[in-house]
Amino acid sequence: TVMMEAAMAQIGRYYRIPTGVRTLCSSTKVLDAETGMESGIGLTLASQSGINIIQGPGQMGNANLHSLLKLAIDHEICGMAYHLRDGLRVDEDTLALDLIRKVGPGGTYFLEKHTREWLRKELYLPSEIIDRKTMPQWKRGGSKDVVERAREHVESVLAGHQPTPMDPDIRKDLDDVVIGIMKRHKIATLPIGPS
Repeated sequence: TVMMEAAMAQIGRYYRIPTGVRTLCSSTKVLDAETGMESGIGLTLASQSGINIIQGPGQMGNANLHSLLKLAIDHEICGMAYHLRDGLRVDEDTLALDLIRKVGPGGTYFLEKHTREWLRKELYLPSEIIDRKTMPQWKRGGSKDVVERAREHVESVLAGHQPTPMDPDIRKDLDDVVIGIMKRHKIATLPIGPS
């Protein structure tokens, strides 16, 4: 499947049309190493192939299940894969030959403004879901695995989320469309929405 998605991307690029794949949808039913492997390999290959529409973040069980934890992890996988796809910029500014001559052997590049600026641009810094700690730091933090860290991240996002209220005119227009469909199909009520 992943190879077919890569081929599809190449055909799409050749014909200059957008291509989309469900590459982040895992077959697994639980969030485990297989889930990460399928999502990571699939998206990395898809992004390198030129896929420009990604479907399936958060999906498992062949799209029969959806997990907010997997969605958070998939967000990190997307960031890494697309950072890899963008590659390294190599030009006069990034090579900084004048800076190399100035600092010289044994010098410290981290004190240079140029290094700090390019480090921020070129270094991919994932969220706290991805562990970049030393072993002692990780142990002091509770020895949490990626699922625990994703759960904490999702809970934090949900706790702080304030949904933007829908414009009343747009809500009325949508309700009118739904009511029209309900009448056309002789549906008296819905569990949610207009009645």
